[in-house]
Amino acid sequence: MMKLKGIAASTVIITLVIVAGVIVVCLLLGKGGMGLGGGKGDGIGSKEAVAADITLPETDITTGSIDYYDVTVSGSSYLFNGSSYEMDETDRIIADISGGDELLTVRITDEDASLKAYECLTEAFKENGIRYIEVP
Repeated sequence: MMKLKGIAASTVIITLVIVAGVIVVCLLLGKGGMGLGGGKGDGIGSKEAVAADITLPETDITTGSIDYYDVTVSGSSYLFNGSSYEMDETDRIIADISGGDELLTVRITDEDASLKAYECLTEAFKENGIRYIEVP
């Protein structure tokens, strides 16, 4: 029995040494988020720059204001340029916007809008490449 205890003890010790070795190798290779870098990196993960495709609305340098086309969705109709449009008239709104300054963004305001009317308008803007922001 004494010999069996010695073999079991040496097996446990060898297993612990192997596990400790694997942990050390993982730490040195930076696996598992436990690297030895000391937290001095910039967090980017790559030295290559990544450019974002972001288009910002035109701003007035002197005042810092942004010009918008305003569209209000009220119930199932749209208010634009002082006129009221029905849900099936989004093409008229798009024609007016497309004929104007392409750099402007549409600001959509929700005044108790129906979901169908709101989604109809935003989908029409997406399909026609019209930039918009949503105002609650």
